Amino acid sequence: MNANEVIANRALELLGHPLGDYHKLHPNDHVNRGLAEDHPLADRESVSLAQLVDEPLILFSLSPGGDYFLSLFHTEQLEPRVRYRATSFELVRSLVARGLGYSILSQRTRISVSYEGRGFTTRPLDGDHPGLAVSAVTLDGAKLTRPAAAFIETCRTAFEYEDPTHGQASPRRS
Repeated sequence: MNANEVIANRALELLGHPLGDYHKLHPNDHVNRGLAEDHPLADRESVSLAQLVDEPLILFSLSPGGDYFLSLFHTEQLEPRVRYRATSFELVRSLVARGLGYSILSQRTRISVSYEGRGFTTRPLDGDHPGLAVSAVTLDGAKLTRPAAAFIETCRTAFEYEDPTHGQASPRRS
C-alpha cells in the first residue's frame, strides 16, 4: 500500500465509507499529463515524456512541483521546452485547454473544462515515475489551527507504526 492509498483509506474511514471504496475518494498515485481535448495525443490512454518533449510545456511551478516535474524529464535525459511557468493550477489548465502546450500534474483532476469552457484531459503518464513527496512543517511553538493540527495528526498516525525491534514509532514503508 502506498502513501496515497493510506491517506485515501483514512479519509474514507473518517467519512464513514468502506476502505478501498475509491469511487468515493481515489488515491491517485500516478503522475499525469494534461492536454487540450483536441490534441492528437489526448485520447491515448498513456503517453510518454519522450512523445511530449518536443511540444511546449506549461510548467506548473508551484514549489516543489516545478523542480519535481523537470526532474522527471532529466531522469530520462530529456530537456523539455518550457513555454510558460505558472503557480496557479487554473492558469495551467486554461493555457493547456487553449492548446498552448501540455502539462505534467501530480494529480488527475476530474474537471474536464477550463473556466472558458474549453476541453482539458488528464491521463496517467507512461513510465514508472516516483510520486511527489509531501511534508508538513511547522515553526517550533507556533499555534496551529484545529484543522491543521488534525490534518498533521492524521498523517502522523497514518504513516507511523510501532517498531517491534525498538519500541518506538518509525516511518511506515510501502
